[in-house]
Amino acid sequence: MRRDSPESKQERFEWALEHQDKLNFDKYCIFIDEIGFNISMRREYGWSKVGEKAVLKVPVTRSLNVSFLGAISSKGCVDLKVRLTAGTSPNKKRKVDSNTTISEKKTRVGTTADHFYSFVKFVLREIETNQALKEIKYLIVDNAAIHKHRDLQLLVASSGMELVFLPPYSPALNAIEEFWSVCKAKVKRSHLSRKEQLTPKVKEATAKITLESYQGFCRHANDYMQHCLESTSF
Repeated sequence: MRRDSPESKQERFEWALEHQDKLNFDKYCIFIDEIGFNISMRREYGWSKVGEKAVLKVPVTRSLNVSFLGAISSKGCVDLKVRLTAGTSPNKKRKVDSNTTISEKKTRVGTTADHFYSFVKFVLREIETNQALKEIKYLIVDNAAIHKHRDLQLLVASSGMELVFLPPYSPALNAIEEFWSVCKAKVKRSHLSRKEQLTPKVKEATAKITLESYQGFCRHANDYMQHCLESTSF
């Protein structure tokens, strides 16, 4: 498994050695990432009578994903924005008049470098204006290609912050992963039937996460720094 390969452990060790003295996930860091939600998501377990299977009805048609960008710290959710992953591009012909046809189809377009750049601008603005975030020094992101755009790095540097890339195959070091997991667990219990219901439910789930939970997300991620230094699996 690549996550536990000697190469991955060595990369995590070198990363932790470089950052252990400056990164304090509880105090100085904001974690930023994107994720997709879908109304077809359902709980993976349920209760039933003894000897009977648990059965759950789900929508027959699969809806488009709804992509969210989020930023969290030990102080709570810094920002959360949504964008629908659908666009229009040429494909299926549709008649316009007797002499002309055009083509169109819905395509799925994930979060791009431009989307991520715009979101980080909002986050930096929030850091600048929110007194509770005055100690923030580092924006923590994973190694996704859209996070490494040169313009983004210049933007963060110009704000006086530092963009820190986590080592590959290391989701446990990213506190926002646990945040997304809790959000999804709450949304899965909602039994949604329409895409329009999804965004309000995600925001409602976020609002129910306590400050203690955010502190726990950051503390748990910080604990894995020692695993990196000891080159142990996680």
